Amino acid sequence: MYTLATEKNPAIVDYLQHVLVEQVKKERPLSKADVNLLSFWKSLEKKPRSSQSESWPILQDFQAVESLRMAVLQSTNRLDMLRDCIKRYLLHHLKGGEALDTLSRRILDAFINTWQQRPDPDRQMLSFCVAQRYQSYPQELSFDQYLERLDQIPTIPNTLVRPLFQYMASDLIHVVKFAKFLSDNSCLLEIKAWYHSLNTLMSSHNDPLLIATLVNLPLPEWTLLISNIHHIYDKPGVSPNRIKSSLVDGSLHSWTNKISGFFPVIVRLEQNGLPRSITQYFLRLPPNEKVSLALLGILRILEVHSTSSKYFGLMKLVLRSETPNGLEPDARSSFLSKDAQKMHHFFSRLLDTMPYGFELCSTLMNIHEESYAPVVSQAWTEDSEITSRDKKAIVSMRSMLGFEPATCEGPAALPAAKLLENEVDGLIQDAKGVDRYRRLTALHDSKGVTNLLRQIGIKELTRVEAAFATLPWDLFNVVKLVSESQIQLHLSLAHLRDLQRHVLGLKSTRTIFVHLFFQEAGRPPAFCIHTDDEPSADIDLHLPYSKGGTLAPHTYTRRTCRGQDNPATYQLALLLSRHLNIYSTIKTIFTVLSDALKDLAKHCISCARPHPAYTRRLTPCRNAACFKSWDLVGQDVCLPELTSDPGVVDLLLGAFYHANKAHIIDAPKDIKGGVTMQERNVIENIKLLDPCPSDGNPYIIPRALRKQGLDVLGKICNSYRGFVASVNSGPLRIPAFPEARQFVVANTSPDLEARFNFHLKTRRSAEPHVYFHGTSLSRLYPILYEGLRVLSGTALQQYGATYGHGIYLSSSPWTAWSYAPVHTGSLWPNSSMQNFRVVLGVESAVAVRPIQSLNSLIYVANDATTLAVRYIFLIPLGTTVPAERHVQPAMKSAFRSLRSRAV
Repeated sequence: MYTLATEKNPAIVDYLQHVLVEQVKKERPLSKADVNLLSFWKSLEKKPRSSQSESWPILQDFQAVESLRMAVLQSTNRLDMLRDCIKRYLLHHLKGGEALDTLSRRILDAFINTWQQRPDPDRQMLSFCVAQRYQSYPQELSFDQYLERLDQIPTIPNTLVRPLFQYMASDLIHVVKFAKFLSDNSCLLEIKAWYHSLNTLMSSHNDPLLIATLVNLPLPEWTLLISNIHHIYDKPGVSPNRIKSSLVDGSLHSWTNKISGFFPVIVRLEQNGLPRSITQYFLRLPPNEKVSLALLGILRILEVHSTSSKYFGLMKLVLRSETPNGLEPDARSSFLSKDAQKMHHFFSRLLDTMPYGFELCSTLMNIHEESYAPVVSQAWTEDSEITSRDKKAIVSMRSMLGFEPATCEGPAALPAAKLLENEVDGLIQDAKGVDRYRRLTALHDSKGVTNLLRQIGIKELTRVEAAFATLPWDLFNVVKLVSESQIQLHLSLAHLRDLQRHVLGLKSTRTIFVHLFFQEAGRPPAFCIHTDDEPSADIDLHLPYSKGGTLAPHTYTRRTCRGQDNPATYQLALLLSRHLNIYSTIKTIFTVLSDALKDLAKHCISCARPHPAYTRRLTPCRNAACFKSWDLVGQDVCLPELTSDPGVVDLLLGAFYHANKAHIIDAPKDIKGGVTMQERNVIENIKLLDPCPSDGNPYIIPRALRKQGLDVLGKICNSYRGFVASVNSGPLRIPAFPEARQFVVANTSPDLEARFNFHLKTRRSAEPHVYFHGTSLSRLYPILYEGLRVLSGTALQQYGATYGHGIYLSSSPWTAWSYAPVHTGSLWPNSSMQNFRVVLGVESAVAVRPIQSLNSLIYVANDATTLAVRYIFLIPLGTTVPAERHVQPAMKSAFRSLRSRAV
């Protein structure tokens, strides 16, 4: 059978060998079946009568080599030497290649032994780490030491395998644990060969192990490392002959033990931001005894004053600034030989300084990098008012900082002078802070503060003097000291436009005077407000308002001081009552009043809530309580038109009279805010009023009708919550209507303006859209109150809806005039205006769709919120109505002026 197998099937053996050789070359796994079959044929060749010179390895060895080969191929370690050795071994046995040399065969036998005897992953990985280190660091181990480690791997106790594998896998990361492991197990013969790795780490150029451990290790681990290395190499026959690291120096071990008691100080320095690159100078071995004493002295001083943030903070700053921030040997040697002794000398001097001397040293430390620092320090050493102990500390600090001798004269002294100026400014700010504290304390205990100041010989300032002491320079021109208890603020009105002056009752006023009367401590100043056009006799004597709480909206009109009220002074008084308190400064008061004058009407006159849109006339919000408070205010405040614009009073009286007479408004739900149209004598009361003057003089209500007249006028002039003004001249006057009475609606009610502005923001073009609308006198007041409305299909429809439901407009004033009913007679029984038609100038937020009529374009607006009435024209009968082209440019210009608040 043997002869038949060998002689009849030689091709089988050749084929199997060829397949396995190709798999080895391509670094692919060998087929287990092919290996077993080839081993079977090889075993048949060995059984006969003849003996073979080259024996085929047993199947177990071949399988161990294949397992080793696959582990090497999958490993991340660099194992090129081992991979080549396995490949040559397999090719030799498969196709008769070159045999392994003796050394390579010994290495492979050691690995095969490990793979067969102890095939656990940790031992296999440990053997790979040993092979990689031998390949990467051939100077670390001799070949015999390398084999010794490989031969020890199968016999090392299980408890030591994983630690050795972990510590051998990296150099510096696990060096402390590696040293501790070697120290704890130094009595075991099995690991004697592993000391070479630690020797290599400590024998590298520039001591990398020392540098890495100093920077990265916490102090307890650093101490443990020094102790373990000393324990390892302090044994006969263990320490190698040539180790360059300072870690094996016994003197370093002694120095570490000596400074171990100061470790809490070093830890606190590091916790306060001092990096290890600086504190490491205390850990390294000093070059000589003098430096050693200096470093120990510095640590003792830091330990004694570690609880004093003042001294400890400055010393930490000195260490950060003066210690070389690096580990270069030259820089370290220079610092340890010279600077450490100077630093110790300065720290010793610093402890003897007075508080002022300590502040000087701190200042010098903060500016020591500036060019003028030597000049400043030299000036301090020459100052006769500085004590000798403080000067010695400054001189010692100059020596430590390496300052050259300096002079206090010439250009070099200019930066130093600037520094002194900054110190003076700092003292002034400190004084202001102390004075602020004094004033706040005086508010609660004025007598105690007065007695304290008298005891130390300081005259206490009056409240007015104290207020002036904190006054900014830019306010000295607008604040006047009237007396020891009175200050006068000047508020300029130069920025106000004509319409603003008109509605605020400030037609000829240029300045508002606010008088502040400072009372006893604990109470806010009293005040009164006047204008520069009041008679001087009215402001000679003052009866100011003393705040006892928030000023009620109607309280200030019960004259607390002589003079004339107007909407501006009334609103400023309300603001003062809200913001004035015992902590108010003159600057704060002036800023509040100045800002308020820029837009006095933006808040509700009663509750101070902001209106939803910009308004020019003071008005309450829609809250019924605010209207009720507003009704209690005097006529000078709530009816400025009586004095500044009687023509508007005439117009509103007539519009209201005819609306009421036509029963267009006849219920409280139609006109809110306290206008009770159910009173039967409203029309009679209007009839009894005197005619409004047409010469610009104020409108005066007869004494007999004063109460009833003021009630009627107040409700009529305030209920619509808008602002109508006569236009007799100026940029708002439309020249094409020379004979018409013109009134501009500077703003409608805040709610109507807010709805209109919403559409205005979406308008693509900035060009205003101008239209005209003819209406009757009886509908004028409802339009002012609630805006134009779509009345098509209702009982109030006047001309039908030929072109559909909506508000009918025209771009031509003549077309609108032709649709306006003729009003014959007076506006109201005693009015001077009569015989006219009413045409409204309307601004649209969007372009209205046009419809071609017989002679001109008709525009139908379906959304009333997109329209705002801006002009009221009372065109006398028999007057020629201007053409569209003569009116449109002036109207657009007026609308732009109103929108930009230029008027």
